[in-house]
Amino acid sequence: MITFKNFIIEGFGSIVDPLQLDLSSKGIHIVRGQNGSGKTTIFNAFAWCLYGINLKGVTQGNLATKKEYQNKNWRGTRVVLEFTKDDHTYLVCRHINFKADSFGVKGNSSLLIWKDDELINEQHKNDAQIYIEDLLEIDSKVFLSSVLFGQRMKRFVEASPSEKRLLFESILDMDFIDIAKEKASSKY
Repeated sequence: MITFKNFIIEGFGSIVDPLQLDLSSKGIHIVRGQNGSGKTTIFNAFAWCLYGINLKGVTQGNLATKKEYQNKNWRGTRVVLEFTKDDHTYLVCRHINFKADSFGVKGNSSLLIWKDDELINEQHKNDAQIYIEDLLEIDSKVFLSSVLFGQRMKRFVEASPSEKRLLFESILDMDFIDIAKEKASSKY
């Protein structure tokens, strides 16, 4: 089981100054606010941190806060997500031109992963991305269509029947259906 703990967004879209969200409490977390206050930006940052993608297909160069909104404390773009899985704590930090350190390591335009306070990736972003997806056991397409279901309902509604089937099969453990089919076939 994965438990998300802490989430930090800085210089991402409409979120200029560091915003820290504590996700460790049990229950449902509700994000509410007026139109344009950054609700979708929070979900966008979550997806970008884990998968390097965003909800609107915006290119990486356009994810940073617009120049006219950057203040004197501007350090670049950084999104950090802390979570636990199998008694280990992970930190995923994704950066765009980040001029400061992330936990003692220069951010720049990197994807950094820590496991139990030890930096585990000195490799290419592609390798680090594969590591994250293997760790989460869910790819970006399933993530966008399920975890962010409410944000992207139109994508699901317009999906083909085969795409919907693949989504549900990847979300739900469907092994029991195959076992039932085999039992029925052997009895029949």
